[in-house]
Amino acid sequence: MHDTHGRGKEVSRGKSAAFGALVAMSLAWKAASLWRAAKDDSKPWFATLFVVNSAGILDALYLFKISPGRRNRAKPEIIDGREYVQQTHTEET
Repeated sequence: MHDTHGRGKEVSRGKSAAFGALVAMSLAWKAASLWRAAKDDSKPWFATLFVVNSAGILDALYLFKISPGRRNRAKPEIIDGREYVQQTHTEET
């Protein structure tokens, strides 16, 4: 079965499904990177990621290479078989 879109050209279901998967993946990357840029208070990156459509490539680059959020996470220290995470901030009461 083939679908026709507008001009009479046939598009196979496989191609439609692949395109739909690409769009869904791109939207997921975009949502994650925009959320992280907002959380990091990085207005230039937020604006860039919001405007540029790169099929998730720029979004993944920001999430895994540029965002300070990943690098600054405290790694747990294991003492006597228990995990302890060093506190990076203090709360004032």
